[in-house]
Amino acid sequence: RCGGDSVWLETKVVRTPGPPEGGAAGFRLFVADISARKAAERMKDEFLGVFAHDIRNPLSALGLAIEMLDDPAMGADPAQRERLLGVARNSYEKLHHLASDILDRERMASGLVSLAARECLAADLVRQAVEAVEPIAADAGIRMTWRAAPDLRVEADAARTLQVLHNLLENAMQVAPPGSGVDVAAESLDGEAVFTVGDEGPGIPEDKLKAVFDRFERLPGSGAARGDGLGLAICRNLVERQGGAIWAESAAGRAGARIRFTLPLAARSTPAFPPMG
Repeated sequence: RCGGDSVWLETKVVRTPGPPEGGAAGFRLFVADISARKAAERMKDEFLGVFAHDIRNPLSALGLAIEMLDDPAMGADPAQRERLLGVARNSYEKLHHLASDILDRERMASGLVSLAARECLAADLVRQAVEAVEPIAADAGIRMTWRAAPDLRVEADAARTLQVLHNLLENAMQVAPPGSGVDVAAESLDGEAVFTVGDEGPGIPEDKLKAVFDRFERLPGSGAARGDGLGLAICRNLVERQGGAIWAESAAGRAGARIRFTLPLAARSTPAFPPMG
């Protein structure tokens, strides 16, 4: 133990030859602190355990839907058939999202993800991201609202920025209770474009506001987890590679959290309304 905290130590004993003129051989003891490596291994093991659980649920739902659709009695009812097809589609989307996050993370670690910055209208990015998840939000009883300065332009990779927004929206919807809202905004602040995704979930503990972006880090939400352990790490990588920054805000004693990230303004951008408080 060191300072009251437990540490992992790795020891290695190496035999050293004796002096040339003769004499007994000696030994050297090497001690290395491997606590960081052990912590990373533990987080990875926990992530794999949760991932196995996460992948089992949609796989089971998909298998059951296919089995029931294969039943002539079930498939003959158009309403029942449509409901089962909806279950199958949702299960596929969850599996695809999990697989994509893992593949993206590995490609980023290998330097295989390239970004192409160009001038983009922030309102278009926000609108497209919200429209992509609105059907899922409606099924969950979650209100989606968004606003963006009409003339706000950013210098960014549009596809990767949409990926960031989509990941943040999915995380927000995972913890937002039915009847609550998820809000997205884009504004100009201090010479940068600031994007914000806010939810009305349980919030993020103050001591986890930075850790939530670490790889394999999962935070408990209201019956769910905030993220799959990779999505927010991917967001940080994509934002920082575009010259921006990303952070989380969550006030003690108040429900909800906000994930905010910045991107460089394009030359023609002008602010259209005051920044959010």
